[in-house]
Amino acid sequence: VVFSLGFLLMKKTPGGPFDAEKRPPPEVEKNLRKRYHLDDHWTKQYWRELSGYLRFDLGKSLKREQSINEIIRKAFPVSATIGLIALLFAVAVGVSLGVLAASRQNSWFDHGAMFIAIMAISTPSFVLGPLLVLVASMWLGWLPAARLDGASSYILPALALGLIYAASIARLARASVLDVIRQDYIRTARAKGLSEGKVIWKHAVRAGLQPVVTYLGPATASIMTGGFVVETIFQLPGLGTYLVTAAKDSDATMVTALMVFYASLLMMMNLLVDIAYGWIDPRVRDARS
Repeated sequence: VVFSLGFLLMKKTPGGPFDAEKRPPPEVEKNLRKRYHLDDHWTKQYWRELSGYLRFDLGKSLKREQSINEIIRKAFPVSATIGLIALLFAVAVGVSLGVLAASRQNSWFDHGAMFIAIMAISTPSFVLGPLLVLVASMWLGWLPAARLDGASSYILPALALGLIYAASIARLARASVLDVIRQDYIRTARAKGLSEGKVIWKHAVRAGLQPVVTYLGPATASIMTGGFVVETIFQLPGLGTYLVTAAKDSDATMVTALMVFYASLLMMMNLLVDIAYGWIDPRVRDARS
């Protein structure tokens, strides 16, 4: 379905891969169109590309004359590395802040943490990215401003990508833990004389993380692909940069292939979330059995 929608939308989009300021000579363009079967009827193009997808062959980029499978193999590790760092940062910071804020409800820490979270959510990545570059690179000189030049080049993009998710996770974790600590079994745990730390971290957090895990499904898919804006700002050779470039170049084959890749990744992440439910909450596992 995603392939069909992507294919038809790109066919309806004005322009083409050869509509540039400097067009190739007519004979060259004719040969290129023949080589990529662009003069065939759209139904013939559709079935040709779909049969390739069924063989896990995503075709060739119209502008780069390179296999899209090879482009994904090269670019996805860059996006995945940035995404993994951003995801670990978002989960660690978001869960910690949310749980601590819930355990200190209505304290200065609670209000301060939620104020910072709202500020982070309200700041888009295309603003946050340049701000991080300005402070960490231009003023302090701690980290490289752009391009891929060693492990330190991943830090600023990961922060720009992960801060918004960390803020969302913090608010979600706080609300969820506050709801859990009002349950009867938490009162029972306190009545048994358990310390507040054990009640929160051993009993409340595990049950309270279900909404966070649900959120992590689509969020992980979005993070792992690197983020179009962040990769463009930091000039990184990830999938997001390739997709933005392909859209500007009207490279229909590339755009459709990356749409299918992103959709597949999203479905896989949602499947992993469903599996994770049973590990986090034994009640779900028992109900399924």
